[in-house]
Amino acid sequence: MIPLILTFLGIVSDPDFAASDSLQIEVLETGATVSAHFNKQFKLELPKDTIWNICINSEKCYELKYLGADSVFSAEIQGKNVTWFDDGSSRVESEELRVESDKESDAVAQSAGAEQVTELRKVVVQLRKKPKRKLGESVVSAKNIKRMPGLAEADVMRSIQALPGVVASSDFSTKIYVRGGASDQNLFLLDNGIVYCPTHFFGLFSTFLVEAVDDVKFYKSGFPAEYGNRLSSVAAINSRKGGNDTLDEWFSKSSIKISTFAAQAHTEGHKGNARWVVAARSTYIKQILDALQAAGATDFTVDYKFTDIQGAFDYKFSEDKELQVALYTGADILNFSPLFVEWGNTVIPVNYQWQVNDKWRSNIGISYSRFFQDFRIEDLLGMENGVSTFAIRQSLAYSGFGDHTLAFGYDLEFSEIFFIQNVQFTGQKFEDVPQTFHHILYAQDTWRPSSWELRYGLRFNYHELSQHFGVEPRLAISWEFAEDNKLEFYTGYYFQYLNNLMFSDMEALNEFYYPSRKTAINGTVKPSSSILSAIGYSRSNIFGMFNFNTEAYYKTQNNLTVYSQESLDDSTSSLVESLGDMITFGEGYSFGYEVSLQKPDGFVSGSINWNQGWSVFKDGPNSAYFPNWHQPYALKGDLSFNWFEENYFLRSSFQLKWASGMPYTPYLGYLSKFQMDEKFPGYDVDAIQGNRNATMQTPYFRLDAKIIDWGKKDKWNFGFTILNLTNHQNLFYTFYHTQENPPTEEKIYQFPFFPLLLNWEYYF
Repeated sequence: MIPLILTFLGIVSDPDFAASDSLQIEVLETGATVSAHFNKQFKLELPKDTIWNICINSEKCYELKYLGADSVFSAEIQGKNVTWFDDGSSRVESEELRVESDKESDAVAQSAGAEQVTELRKVVVQLRKKPKRKLGESVVSAKNIKRMPGLAEADVMRSIQALPGVVASSDFSTKIYVRGGASDQNLFLLDNGIVYCPTHFFGLFSTFLVEAVDDVKFYKSGFPAEYGNRLSSVAAINSRKGGNDTLDEWFSKSSIKISTFAAQAHTEGHKGNARWVVAARSTYIKQILDALQAAGATDFTVDYKFTDIQGAFDYKFSEDKELQVALYTGADILNFSPLFVEWGNTVIPVNYQWQVNDKWRSNIGISYSRFFQDFRIEDLLGMENGVSTFAIRQSLAYSGFGDHTLAFGYDLEFSEIFFIQNVQFTGQKFEDVPQTFHHILYAQDTWRPSSWELRYGLRFNYHELSQHFGVEPRLAISWEFAEDNKLEFYTGYYFQYLNNLMFSDMEALNEFYYPSRKTAINGTVKPSSSILSAIGYSRSNIFGMFNFNTEAYYKTQNNLTVYSQESLDDSTSSLVESLGDMITFGEGYSFGYEVSLQKPDGFVSGSINWNQGWSVFKDGPNSAYFPNWHQPYALKGDLSFNWFEENYFLRSSFQLKWASGMPYTPYLGYLSKFQMDEKFPGYDVDAIQGNRNATMQTPYFRLDAKIIDWGKKDKWNFGFTILNLTNHQNLFYTFYHTQENPPTEEKIYQFPFFPLLLNWEYYF
């Protein structure tokens, strides 16, 4: 029987690290870290298990499997006998090493006979090289997401908002705006299945459940040719494989989580070649707010609820063939009289991966995605919008051509977009339900000559509804000119065939999607397009503990869709056949730079980043203006203390953001209108607005603290978070009460100081 706690005595002799003065070694399962030196012994405490993933300097990872029964064992990490592949996977050729055990267990082993001694001393070390970060890519692990201070829940979208170059418009939204682009310009994928508008109301939660997530690969520039139909970024969310490596049980691990606003449960298992995980969540926000209102703590309440279900099932037919099926479905209902809103997402991706041989790798995917939303204002107005997409994907990678890795792929997407407006008090109904096929063919080569890496490719599009053929060239260059020093450059041309309609400057709860298409009046709603270029420098292992990165970018944007009935006149209004006939077009540009410094490991870890950027838009006959997500500067930081990391752990985390306020259109005053025979003015008042988004709100500041993150590994966890620790008043919205006489200016602020964010989690 394996002891509860094992002591591993290791020596790193892998020649990849021979020149390193110091090494940082991390156990991925526990987050425990230790410093070591090349060819010198280090010591790690490992929890009850027989397989652990150990990473060195965040560059190379090893799977350590112990088949013995001692409490102390050792092995030398040599890094031999492994076939590497470009995507970071490997064909494992395990080697058996003799173990140096403690004297007591060694004596027991010898008394059992020579054959048993050999079995007890066996250690199998399986090496899997950790793939290098792709150009323009950031990776956020589920472990890091869980450690961030949040609104009582570990939140995938909030972790992306913390990255440099990413703007969050307010506390009430988990939407993201990347390098000056609109919120609909970001592609969200769950195991290659499209997820439309992954947000919940008030921004308290994102739609993804961290228990079912492995990591998030986020590209804010230079994304590869396999990704498209978005202008700004790609967030590729990968599902976690459930179950324990050493337990062959359908239900090997389960948990329940209770927080201030929601409850969550999850379970997972590993049986033979099958692994699975499923998580579900629901909220009780209304009941909590009602209780706080009754106690006099707030005067705000809302009838709101949501549910989430997310999971994945993996089946490994062999070392070379694997099937994965994932699911996410969620729904929101908001009843805020006279407004009723219901919306939700469903995505089902299926992927079959096949390592054909040492040179060829295949991935076949099928996915179904659906997003719907229904807005109603009592019996006056109703509006429905949504997207359903069925997609088939086939990709091939070939790594048998010297320093080159070739990638090819073909995607076929069929989408139906519906937009229905029902004006009940006039009896008018407008319905537009376009359907379209989108064909995508791409080819890409990654060439690694010496210290260089060049990735270049082409993406070809044919969008049937708009009858548009588009070609998107992509280029990324990386040069490691000295050890741990790298220069990068990337540029690309991007098309987007499904866009959000901008109805006003106010941020909507969700996106209102509409496709590029032929129309009666405009001729064609052309796809939006962008040219994005960026250059960056990065240095890792500064003083053996810090990573530094800086980037500068410039982005153009064209054919942005804006809804405007004012574009119609008497000569054209009778020609309206679709919503596309009421669309005008805008254009813009953005540029800026970002600087970040990270310390990923140790007793004290964290990061700090600064970004400064400008974004300018122009639509129709209007003059140029700042869009409502324009944020000229932002300073973000996080800091974590790992007080101790043994069988029990105690951590504290802090997250800070200081940024410019968002732009808004100011009110210059008001005008009272009255008839000559009226005695008193003010019965009919108009507020007079100035130039569009000509004024900036007061600067934003927020400090959140996860004071206590305390628990026992794989057993229980308790967290206590304080939101807006300094009670800073961050302006959200300004408006005039024109019913007052005289009218009064009102201001609505974002989240106040909130010290009641608690969560408790128990594993069984």
